[in-house]
Amino acid sequence: MRGALDRARGPFVLLIAPALVLCAVYWGEVAANLGDFARTTYTNADAAAGPVISGTLHGFGHDHATLGNLAWFTSLWFGLAIRGLSFHRELWIVVPYAVVLATAGLVCWGVFRVAGRHAALVATVPMLCLSPVALYWSSNLVSHSPTWLAMAMLGVYATTLVPGQPAAPRARRGVLVAALVALVAGTNAASDYLLFACGVVPLGLAGVAVWLSSPAAASRLAAARAIAVSLGAAAIAAATTVIMHGLHVHSGNKTGGPSILNPSKVEGNLKVLWRIFLGLGDVKATRPGFQPAAALRVLCLIAAIAAVAAAVAVVLRTVVAIRTPDRYPPGRLPWVVFWTSGTLLLLAAYLVNGYATLEPQFEALRYFVGAVYCGAALAPLALTRARVPLYGAAAAGVTAIALASTIVIAKVGISQACCAELETGAPSPTLANRVSAIAGREGMKRGYAGYWYALGLSWFAKDRFRAYPVDRCGEHLKRLCPSFYNHLSSWYEPNRARRSFFLSSGDRLPRSAKSFGRPVRTYRFSGLRSDLKLYVYDYDIATRIGPR
Repeated sequence: MRGALDRARGPFVLLIAPALVLCAVYWGEVAANLGDFARTTYTNADAAAGPVISGTLHGFGHDHATLGNLAWFTSLWFGLAIRGLSFHRELWIVVPYAVVLATAGLVCWGVFRVAGRHAALVATVPMLCLSPVALYWSSNLVSHSPTWLAMAMLGVYATTLVPGQPAAPRARRGVLVAALVALVAGTNAASDYLLFACGVVPLGLAGVAVWLSSPAAASRLAAARAIAVSLGAAAIAAATTVIMHGLHVHSGNKTGGPSILNPSKVEGNLKVLWRIFLGLGDVKATRPGFQPAAALRVLCLIAAIAAVAAAVAVVLRTVVAIRTPDRYPPGRLPWVVFWTSGTLLLLAAYLVNGYATLEPQFEALRYFVGAVYCGAALAPLALTRARVPLYGAAAAGVTAIALASTIVIAKVGISQACCAELETGAPSPTLANRVSAIAGREGMKRGYAGYWYALGLSWFAKDRFRAYPVDRCGEHLKRLCPSFYNHLSSWYEPNRARRSFFLSSGDRLPRSAKSFGRPVRTYRFSGLRSDLKLYVYDYDIATRIGPR
């Protein structure tokens, strides 16, 4: 039976067919509910910052742009390139999901190169059937999604680090490919320094592993290629950062916001990590009072533990097989070293993250999208030279994961699964329509609100008005200033507007907005689950928003 299974595609395809069908159903649900998913995605101010900033940037050098904790330069360039298109909003919605599929495709290709088609099929399922929380964090470009794509690209490149002297035409093509990989990796590393930990450095380590595994000149050449691409990517990242800073585009960390790196958070992050693993990425696992999951979730937990054990076994077997290089395909060693080191460095980056324990139900989980790709790249390699029962176990495990994710995505989508708290008083198309009607009556084109309302409201407004973010600042937080993150300097430049508005929650005008004076009118939003009020002023309140 084992011989038939190894020689023929049919039997194993039959075993994994249910999981593949569930993947198709999953993405059918995503396509059918894309509008609702986009509404949830762009309720988040961080996600909405991408289209709003790229759509209002007057030009490099004129505006001073402050981005988020991630500099997201590449996403900004994307937004500037498409903003003149009539369907640019649709691209902001669709492209992130295309990035998810492309990332899964690259990892699947790499697994196929080093372990064959059966392992590649197993790897595909968990990457396509992401949990709703993981899908939420993959549904915008102002996140780590471009980072995971670049990481997968570097992983595939690692499989080419095979000792051997190519012919001259192939050598020239190899140089062009290496330059392209370094360019893509470098620009994305400048946009998100996490790529250094999970992509650029692991590629260099993969090259070193190839060098150490064989002292031959061909091995040294393969290692030199990997190190050259890593160093080239670092140089391009540095150049990109310098150029963008020269154009007055900076990361939000230059504005005095909370620090990303905070070693004092390690203990708390470890606790969150354990709760997340127990819940397999379910946001409820990070909240107090979490109860054991249902039977299907328990099966998923068993599958996750088995995947971790399989990944560890793959690493150990690969190290042992260094002495017998003919046992596995030559690209296996650099692939395993790349993804193992990437996983460990990603974990280290998470542990010193200063944000994960602030809002663990959100901030911590964004790192685990990358962990899914790391697991999918390593665990299926255990099927190489495996016995027949392991094939069945692998198919059963990924089927359980696919079934759980498909059921949840079909029943509650990504809104109730991961960010239901945003539904209460959050920016929404309904709120944007109500504000637009008031703005039209009052002759207003722009106003200001807190960070978590302003950018999402601007996205839903579809250019009918603009709401820009402000934060409390100064001694005792008595005044309002431009937001810490994701803003343009031109948003706060006074203009000739006769009227403007300030949107705030609470029974009365906050103390920090007292400098605006008495509003000429106050509007309440009955029927919405919030205590929001819109204050109308008969002048441009930007004149009273001071510097930070």
